[in-house]
Amino acid sequence: GGTDEATPAVRLSGQNARISDVSVSADRPGIGVTAGGAGISNVQILGALVSGVNVSAGGNVALSNVLISGTRRNAAQAAGNGLSVVAGSGADLAAVALLNSGGAAVNVSGASSTVTGLDVIVTDSEAQGAVVSSGGNLELTRAVFARNSDSGVIIQGANSTAILNDTYVTGTVAATPGSLSGTAVNISGGGELVAQRFLATGNPLGVRVNGGESAITLTDAIIADPSALGPNSAGNAGVGILAEAGPDITATRLALLRTRGLEAPGRALARQLDDRVQRGPFAGLQYPRRRGDIVH
Repeated sequence: GGTDEATPAVRLSGQNARISDVSVSADRPGIGVTAGGAGISNVQILGALVSGVNVSAGGNVALSNVLISGTRRNAAQAAGNGLSVVAGSGADLAAVALLNSGGAAVNVSGASSTVTGLDVIVTDSEAQGAVVSSGGNLELTRAVFARNSDSGVIIQGANSTAILNDTYVTGTVAATPGSLSGTAVNISGGGELVAQRFLATGNPLGVRVNGGESAITLTDAIIADPSALGPNSAGNAGVGILAEAGPDITATRLALLRTRGLEAPGRALARQLDDRVQRGPFAGLQYPRRRGDIVH
């Protein structure tokens, strides 16, 4: 009982500690993990404060068939993460849904901090779907990011990486009218995105990659049909890929459909394509095209 932002309702601190088949709801963080080999299965974490599941101090946890919903920010409007993995910790997700988070649904921060997942759903966050920073690593297969705010996935800082396989990002909402908010994926500061069989539709801006040390590799990817731009939209709204300050772009079988294509401010677009994009035959999918569509 009572509000306590520092003490989780459940703490998994012993090696191989497990919790299963329960619902956790309290006016404090949901589950804290600080040991290796922990497990959370068939659990609902509802309305937790600050974090639904927090993994720290080098802990490692496997989550299976877990719902984390309605995680709330504190009075200072901080955190609100459904899942936070920091300080060299790890989490392995299988059939996990993170819904209606007050902050970023997934936060992966710090060197060697890693989240891997299969069949993951992230929707309706009041901030980003996932934030990968300070050397953190995120690797998801069969993931959906829908109706999150500002960005589906943000990757920022040197050695921060996201590997997205069979991933769909849609319905991202711009946090600030007239800004470059509303990206499916945003990479900056030396971060790297590797995506295979990737689909982004219905976002104000497709992929934004900024900085000479940042990089994206897209294989069998479609970025299409940006959402209605509305009043006071940013100048680059509707762009499929926005490349700023000379990032590395490698794309094989990439389609930018019914977007404003690839833009590289301050750099000739043709040179950006010739220098950075590996072209290959696009196969397997057919879409109606219009002027400005790019298919490689």
